[in-house]
Amino acid sequence: MPLCDRTFSQLSSFICVLACVCVALWGCNHIDKLSADGGDIDGPPVVDSGTPDAGPDAPPADVCAADTIDIGDIPDCYRQAVCDHLIACEGTFTDTDSCLDAVSASGELSNDAFFEAMEAAIDAGEVYLDQAALKTCFASLSQCGEVGVEACDRVFSGDDTGADPCFYDEECVPGGRCDNHNANQMCTAATCIDPVGLGDPCEFDATGAPLGDCKPGDQCVDIGSGRICTAGDDGDTCNGSFDCDPEMYCADGICRPDKGPNATCDDDAACAGDALCVGNGFMPVTGICQRPDAAGDKCDGQCYGALYCKGVTEAVAGTCQPLPVESESCQESGRCAPGLFCNPNLTCLPQVPEDGTCFSPEECEPGLFCEVPAGSAGTCVALRDLGEACTADDACESHLCLDQECAEQTLCY
Repeated sequence: MPLCDRTFSQLSSFICVLACVCVALWGCNHIDKLSADGGDIDGPPVVDSGTPDAGPDAPPADVCAADTIDIGDIPDCYRQAVCDHLIACEGTFTDTDSCLDAVSASGELSNDAFFEAMEAAIDAGEVYLDQAALKTCFASLSQCGEVGVEACDRVFSGDDTGADPCFYDEECVPGGRCDNHNANQMCTAATCIDPVGLGDPCEFDATGAPLGDCKPGDQCVDIGSGRICTAGDDGDTCNGSFDCDPEMYCADGICRPDKGPNATCDDDAACAGDALCVGNGFMPVTGICQRPDAAGDKCDGQCYGALYCKGVTEAVAGTCQPLPVESESCQESGRCAPGLFCNPNLTCLPQVPEDGTCFSPEECEPGLFCEVPAGSAGTCVALRDLGEACTADDACESHLCLDQECAEQTLCY
């Protein structure tokens, strides 16, 4: 399964953040090759249409904090974790209800059918749910800074090995993958590629032939002569912090433990938790591990929450300040407080409701897109239903415009 980059904390676009998190977890519009009773079916898998079933209400706090989360509650807890991140880290929303409303309207996290398929597979004894990995995954998605999603890959797994047929990775043993990831092969049955051990070649050999991925928690590292699995522990070889465990960073080609608050640093990855290396972009580098999340905190370009870094230069730190509100200038911040957009004149204005005039998608309220006829201003209109005319994926509730018509998401088109 493809993963997005280890971090998404610097993405400012609501949709980009949702898309990245969605892929990082179990994928929007995920494969479902199970029948209603949990048994296998022949032929290519089908996929969720992209229309969210769950309402925008936040799940009860004790449900998502419980030691055991019922699989029926996972979609809501997933959306809750994403909203926790968007509120605390991106400042995209001010409260949970407005975030969940926007998530529901956008359809970007519409993966309920996948979870229903997993529930059937679990009942049939074909797939297993790792509660510890699930809790770690949600905690990772909620936090700011570097987001390690390795645990998300371990939430669902099966017991199929290299001799067993598969359509998706979750059927294979932990760390295994279904060998149908190449272009135009996702709709054909394949077999599981088993994970490989420490010191073994991984992912692909010199000819490009597929090899196994590393076991969960291990890293596939390029050593010059090829790629091998390492533990990513303190003292292991690395080419970057992506080759090290989440609590480690890469220093001079060696994985080292992350540094604590106020320690000197030269890279965000060197700081523990969601602290940033404030000052690592200055010349000379004068980085300190800090968490810029309050007005007045020093910053070198990024602040958490509904703040921006004001007055930063190549040599002088700025300070975190509240995002500009309606009618204020957004020339320096580049964005505005939640519910507003930065117009071409660099002034913060309220997002445009349905049937209002627009020039770009971010100007419209959640659940709308900007339909722009050739040579004129556009109009914020509701997302299109299946079968309606379209010119772009973003115009459709299903997020797929095929042959100028909103189509149901599938793997084969």
